[in-house]
Amino acid sequence: MTNRLHDKLQKIIFQSLVFFLPSQFGKHFWPDWSKIYGIRVDYFSPTIYFTDILVLLLFALTIPGILQYIKRLHNRKKRKFSMNKRLVLISLAVIFICINFSISANKWIALLKWGKLLEIYFIVIYIITDKKIRFKNWILYPAVASLIYVIPLMVYQLVFQKSLNGWAYLLGERRMSFYTIGISKFNILGKYFMRPYSTFSHPNSLSGYLVVIYVLLFTKTKPICCVRALRALLLVAVILTASLNAVLVLIMVFIYLILKKRFSFNEKKIFTIWFFLILLLSILHPALLKDRFSVMNNESIRNRVVLGVSAYKMLEENPLFGVGLNNFIYFLPRLAEENNGVWILQPVHNMVLLIFAELGIFGLLFFSVIIIRAIKNNYVYKNNISMNLTLALVSILTLGLLDHYFLTLQQNQLLFGIILGLTYRKNLV
Repeated sequence: MTNRLHDKLQKIIFQSLVFFLPSQFGKHFWPDWSKIYGIRVDYFSPTIYFTDILVLLLFALTIPGILQYIKRLHNRKKRKFSMNKRLVLISLAVIFICINFSISANKWIALLKWGKLLEIYFIVIYIITDKKIRFKNWILYPAVASLIYVIPLMVYQLVFQKSLNGWAYLLGERRMSFYTIGISKFNILGKYFMRPYSTFSHPNSLSGYLVVIYVLLFTKTKPICCVRALRALLLVAVILTASLNAVLVLIMVFIYLILKKRFSFNEKKIFTIWFFLILLLSILHPALLKDRFSVMNNESIRNRVVLGVSAYKMLEENPLFGVGLNNFIYFLPRLAEENNGVWILQPVHNMVLLIFAELGIFGLLFFSVIIIRAIKNNYVYKNNISMNLTLALVSILTLGLLDHYFLTLQQNQLLFGIILGLTYRKNLV
């Protein structure tokens, strides 16, 4: 294979990955260890998604480049200190993973999640190291193009209160209607409606994806009239998902952009403070509400608080290393008696608390370092793209204050990995 053909194939596969990112077409498997008391748990199911296959193809094409990179590092004696430092960090990470895995009650689901993190890690490294990647052609345009099936599907579902089925199944649309048990609904003037799912597994997951694409569209792109029309379309789409969390995050983005135009301030410090506020709010909210959840009338809020309190109780078992990656749900039935008999098969609806409970203090510190370095790195080569990427990253973390899907669901996990990889790139064009 010639270098030109090799590079073209990589570009096509990566663009296809971004275009099909909202899809969730895949094959689920249900071994015994993926169930709790005979109940299937989606988060435990080994699943091969179409997007996983695209990532695997991309990895296969990059193997020669990876081997060459390792060889170059080995041959450069002047980079000995850098190599030793990198080796120490890798060794510490491997030790941490081994400890966390060893204390996991259900090692199969832990192994499943570590495999997913390895996939996301590859995406991050690929984006950081591949010099051919161009933000607009490789990422922004395919992401915008994906709206050609995401938004029409959600509009159809909202209007007809059921799934389209047929060809939409190949994109991962689930069969559902207003009368499906457990379907998410919203209330307008006393009348209930099914919330649109499009190709996602939940309307909140859909809204998070739309918010990130909306923020990325503030990159200077021509023609301006089309970009403004797309922003307006995405704004309406987010509102139609009936996700209060997503709407609140968009309001915060608007406020930030308005202040940015009128005042001069250190954006790096603002985003760093923003992140630390997210950490503080995440860690404190279960402690502030733990004595009140039993009297809450709103079931959704009550469940969120119960899960937050459960995260704290899990930390009591192993505060340094957590209960094991992907083991949060597995532990919930054990805490039912302490939670007044309440337990639901859901992760805690907060990204920071989920990391804290499953990976402990060391895992949360590692995550915090990654985010802070990403924010800092984006201001070394300051331009319009890097500013919007930092805003997109912080928007993801803010959405994570009240939900978990950027850590648990396929589409959002991959999107998070792409954004994180872009924030670590030295040259964004």
